[in-house]
Amino acid sequence: PMEEAAEEEEVAETKPLTPEEMLPERLRITSAKRAHFDRMLNLHKNDSWRVVKTLENCLLEEQEVDFTIFKAVRISSDFNCSIATLMQVLGEQKHMKVYDPKLETFEIAGEDKTIDGVKVYSAYKRESRFISPRDFYTLSTASLLNTPEAIAKEGLGKDSAMVYVQGSQSIEGRPEVSGWVRGFLHVFGYVCYADEVDSTRIKVYNVMCADPNGSIPKFAMDAANADSCKKLAIIRRLCEEQQQRAPAALPVADPVLLSLIHISEPTRLLSISYAVFCLKKKKSIL
Repeated sequence: PMEEAAEEEEVAETKPLTPEEMLPERLRITSAKRAHFDRMLNLHKNDSWRVVKTLENCLLEEQEVDFTIFKAVRISSDFNCSIATLMQVLGEQKHMKVYDPKLETFEIAGEDKTIDGVKVYSAYKRESRFISPRDFYTLSTASLLNTPEAIAKEGLGKDSAMVYVQGSQSIEGRPEVSGWVRGFLHVFGYVCYADEVDSTRIKVYNVMCADPNGSIPKFAMDAANADSCKKLAIIRRLCEEQQQRAPAALPVADPVLLSLIHISEPTRLLSISYAVFCLKKKKSIL
């Protein structure tokens, strides 16, 4: 009986919670993700970008690369929303055909979901009667860097409190579909910066380089770049509308079933700690 009484009178234990531990496992940076992001981030960080034009309040840049004859493209714009709202809009399939009306098929292989990404099949409508429709099979993954140390480690500067990285690259493993030309995606993704954790003004970069696997006229490539600017502008509008209606909250790790948890400053990801009080496992109170 005395031992049982002692168990019920556990001393409160205080334990620091790191910013990384606040994130869901799927958003933490891993060595596999780092290798996946490497080409996109190296492209994004170098200083060889040449300004082409501004369209829809988006800056269009391009540069030559050494891994394909096709140029890499980077499109950037300022968004009046939080990184959390951007993540929500990019992650919801209901928005995809709004900002990408040429998208015909989007499938995620459920059994292929891992903490390092998901495998995605996407197919696009025929651009014109002279150009065959394209499809892609890619691995898509994302990470949220929420400390200056994590951001600096990836070489993404010192002035941001948070950086969101989402990227896709072509992979093998799905048979080609009759009537569709399988394109190859060297790089496609987003790098998004926030000066403060809860900032509602962010800088968004969309970096891409694709091999369409066939002859595409220059006018069609130019039109595709213009469409990409319009797509980012639509994403910006969707994000800003969502921010006005119901701003999203940053995702946090799945809660551990404890008797009582007290979290200090739950809306912040930096310098967070929590205290756990164990009252013996009879009833769960969160």
